[in-house]
Formats: sequence, structure tokens, C-alpha cells
Amino acid sequence: MADQALINTQTGLLAAALLRREGICDVVISPGSRSTPLAVACMREAELDCSVILDERSAGFFALGLARQHSRPVALICTSGSAVANYLPAVVEAFESHIPLVLLTADRPPELRNCQAGQSINQEAIFGSFACWYAESPVPDFDPSTTLRWGEVLVEAFSAAKELRRPVHLNCPFREPLGGEVVDGLAETVANDLERSPRSIGAVESREFLPELPAYGWIIAGPAQPKDPEAYVEAIGSLSRLTGWPVLADALSPCRHFSDTLSSDPVSHYDQLMRDEAFASSVKPSGVLQVGPLPTGKVLRKVLSAWALPTWIVGQGAAGWNASKAPSTFLECSVEALAARGEERPLAQEANALVEADATVALRFAASLSKNSEREPAIARAVLCASPARTPIYVASSMPVRDAEWFWPVNADARPIFFNRGANGIDGTLSTALGVAQASGRPAILYTGDLALLHDTNGFLAAKSAFTGSLTIVCVNNQGGGIFHHLPIVDQTDIFERLFGTPQEVDFKSLAAAYGIRYREVKGADGVSAVVAKLPTEGVQLIEVQTDRTKDVVYRKSLFR
Repeated sequence: MADQALINTQTGLLAAALLRREGICDVVISPGSRSTPLAVACMREAELDCSVILDERSAGFFALGLARQHSRPVALICTSGSAVANYLPAVVEAFESHIPLVLLTADRPPELRNCQAGQSINQEAIFGSFACWYAESPVPDFDPSTTLRWGEVLVEAFSAAKELRRPVHLNCPFREPLGGEVVDGLAETVANDLERSPRSIGAVESREFLPELPAYGWIIAGPAQPKDPEAYVEAIGSLSRLTGWPVLADALSPCRHFSDTLSSDPVSHYDQLMRDEAFASSVKPSGVLQVGPLPTGKVLRKVLSAWALPTWIVGQGAAGWNASKAPSTFLECSVEALAARGEERPLAQEANALVEADATVALRFAASLSKNSEREPAIARAVLCASPARTPIYVASSMPVRDAEWFWPVNADARPIFFNRGANGIDGTLSTALGVAQASGRPAILYTGDLALLHDTNGFLAAKSAFTGSLTIVCVNNQGGGIFHHLPIVDQTDIFERLFGTPQEVDFKSLAAAYGIRYREVKGADGVSAVVAKLPTEGVQLIEVQTDRTKDVVYRKSLFR
């Protein structure tokens, strides 16, 4: 039996050493017994940065945030049973967002499955199509070839995560005794196994050439989190200069926040401008170059669907981004790898009209928001405009991301913007933001609504136990789901509030106190501006700003009119 503990320990050490060798430096561990060989070995590997997070659901999103910020795979380790199932929401988001996670899930050996053994469920391929690669490692035993196969399957997993840029799942059964103790001489044995194990090959990106395009079109820059935002924007700027096409930039695109890298300011109020059918027709392009997914707002999507223009979609995963169902050509490469030739061209007359109209809307919005600082659109603007340059900002789904798209101005302050827009859910909002903040090395901001924050309150456990960065949470508390007030069913007052408004009466001050989190309530955009202008260097603070969702929806509609 002692020999089984020894071989388990050796296998764990091999896994930790391979993680280090493959450059997967971040490991998020949720405590449990069956995963002892993996968890202990990773904690003892000095070059691995391990975070211990109790709740697997929170851990999955924390790892997602780390992977988003670092632009490299992050490993997750958990015990067997329902612990594994709690990774699913994060796996779904990672799959849809092309984020690489390596899921190392400990399991019972085959003889303890399907017999009501404790903490035993069917974990084989549990994530289904949302894990782009799956395997089960051999149960560690005394055959050297088994250890070698362990190394091979680990490298296969790491290679798949890097090349496919999506989650991979390796199920890892262990027999008891699980081991974990330090044993003299094992390091040398693992080093020998490591020399014999294969090495992964990173993905090599192919270069694509820009096809012949119409004389006048639009470049639509959707949500993106590139590793090098400035190089990304420079590539789009180059395409704009060579084609003479204007750039329409989502709030979640670096193009809106690194605008000095473009030849002219991008169009940011397209969603409001396209509500005017006559104006939209006057600036209608002959084609669209879409970089990444389409922007968040529905108005632009509806217009593009109706127009059915020839569309060229650029990016890894381009084939899955044709939400407008337009006749499309897919260029499966990064925009930086898209080569274009030719001389620079000036903006077309229609493009100039679009840019000028956008500037007019920007001025009108700025004037109105300055007079209505208690309204949610003004608060959204304050989160961006009052924060220091280069501040990482994580934007929650639902109403915050839409207010960002509608009201965040074009700027050159180089703020990296983060989000979970793969599945567009509110799952794991706080935990993802904590991961982003920790990996950024700078004071960061989470801009969220009350329901999105409450949906992930277990993230506060990680905030106190595992988090070492700085995160300021700006929570717009409108006591429910403000976004649903924009639906037609809002008129059915007998059921709307209970079914869609989802009112809540949580005392956020008491909630923060329960977790030992600093708390402060502020009023309107002015109060938010004062806080985000000077962010703390460490820890988590919760800033609550209360609003009236009924009045805010009326204000938005008046602005759009």
C-alpha cells in the first residue's frame, strides 16, 4: 500500500513538472481528498503560482479571468464527484470565448464506479462538446510505461489547449492511499521521466491575404481581448487606411480605447444612428469587414441582417461569428496576420457623413449626461472616464455592458477591457474579475449590476483567501433586473415585476461585512468618479450606488429619441 502512495506522489510530481515545462504557470486548486497527488505536487513546485479556492464554480471563473489577462492556458484541479460538475458554467464560457483551460479532475478508479462509492459520479467526457479535447489518464501503477503514458497524455492535453484555444479535460483516477508526502529520490525519477516525455508544439498561425473589397464599406470591430491591444488596433488602423473604410468600434474593442492608433476616431454611436432608417440608408455600405464577433447591441445586428451585405469575418473562430446570417467569407486568422497591399485611401463621402453624425451624437450625449448625473448612463460613463489611464475594467453582462456600448466615449487612455461575452451570461462575474485583477498587476475595476454580483457571492470567499491584487467593485444597485424593462412584456404589470424585475432587498453593507470586504455607498456619477479616480493598491472594496431602474429606462429612451 505504501508503494501505491509512492507512485501517486511520483505521478503528481510529473504533472507539476510538465505544467512548469509547458509554461502553464497558473494553477487553481479546489480542496479535496482524491486530488491530493496533483494538488500537493503543484503546491510544492516553486515555479507554479497556485491559488486555492473553495468553490469549484468560483474557481473555474477565477481561472478564466487569469487566462483572459495572461493570454495563456490556466490549469484547474479538483476532487471527484459533483465538484467536477461545478466547472461547467466556466467551461461553457471558455469554449465560446476561445479561452484555454486545462481541467485536471481527480476520479475514483474504475472498480469504485457505478457502485455507490462516495463522491463518485460518471465523470467521463462530462463537459461534452464544450471540452474540445478529452482523455482519461491511466491509473498510476508500478509499470514504468504507465508513468510514461501519463506524461504523454498530459502533453497531449497541453498541446490541445494551446492549439485549439479552448478548454481541455483530462480525467485522472487515483487509487488509495493517495500519498502526497515528500519522498527522497523522487525528484530524480521524475526528471528522468520528463526527459523521455514528448514536448508540445505551439500553434503556428497561418497568414491570410485581404481579398478584393468594394470601394465603400465598414470595418466592424467587435468585442476583443487581444494579448497586445496596441498591435491589434494598429492592424485594424492599417486596414482602415488601405481600404478607406471607417471603423465601427464596440465598447469592448480596444479600438475604442486606443483610438490614437487609428487614422481617425472610430464610430461608437452606430446603435443610435441606425435607429434612423433614412440616415442608415444614406450611409449604407457595399460590404462589411467584421473583426471578431458582432457588437452587443441589437439595432446594428438587425440592420446588417436586413441588408445581407457581402461580409468578410476575421478571427480564430470566424465561422461561428456570422450572427447576421449575411453571405460571408471566413478568414481564420488574427487581424494582425491579415496582410493587405495597396496605397492609402481617404474616407468615402458616406463614411465622412457617418463620422460627423457620430460626433454630433457624442456631444449631445455628453451634455445630457452631465446634467443627469444620478442616472445609470452617467454612472457608466464615470466608471470609464474618471478612472486612471490603463486601468483594467471588467464589465458585467446584462445592463452594464449595454450602457458601456451606448455611452462609453472614444478615448486614447489605453484601458484594457475584460468581459465574458461568449455565452453572455452573468455567471461568475465577481470570480472572473478577481482573476483578471490578480493577473493584471494593477488596480482594477469591476462594473456590475446587483443581480450579477449576487449571482456569484461565493467569489467573496476567494477575495479574502486567495486574492492578492486590487479590485474595486462598482455595483449599480437598482434592486433587480433593469435590462428587462426594455422588453415589450414590461407592460404586463401583473407578472412583470415578479418574473422579470426580480426585485431583491439585500443589504450590501451587511453582505460586505460578512465577508470582511471594505464597503462604501456613493451617490450618482460624481460619487463614482471620486472613488475610481484614486484606486487602492491592494484588497477588495465594494462601492454601492443605488439607482431607480424605472426612471433610468425612461431616460435612456428619451436620449435615443
